Amino acid sequence: MLLDNDTGGGGMDVNFVDPAVPATQACTPLLEAVRAGRIDVVRPLLDHGADPNSAGAGDRSDLFRLMRERGARLDTPRTGGAAMEAAKKDGLSSMVDLLMGEGVSV
Repeated sequence: MLLDNDTGGGGMDVNFVDPAVPATQACTPLLEAVRAGRIDVVRPLLDHGADPNSAGAGDRSDLFRLMRERGARLDTPRTGGAAMEAAKKDGLSSMVDLLMGEGVSV
């Protein structure tokens, strides 16, 4: 399968970031799928090793829960802190509530 990512297996790297793209514009396949709201694409990417900490869920609680189930961490400033900051900045009160329920401070 295209997503099989074992050494020598020829699968694609689900955490690939094109080095030719400036860091401010770079993103992983998971981030693209999350931005598009494609849970049908997010799930197989996570199944094949995509880093659940490499993308925020925006205002999608279903994506948030899926990524938490798959190991997304909220206990660092880069993860929980950034998620809370983005949710507050974007006025996503339901996501702020969800993050607070997960123990992320305001």
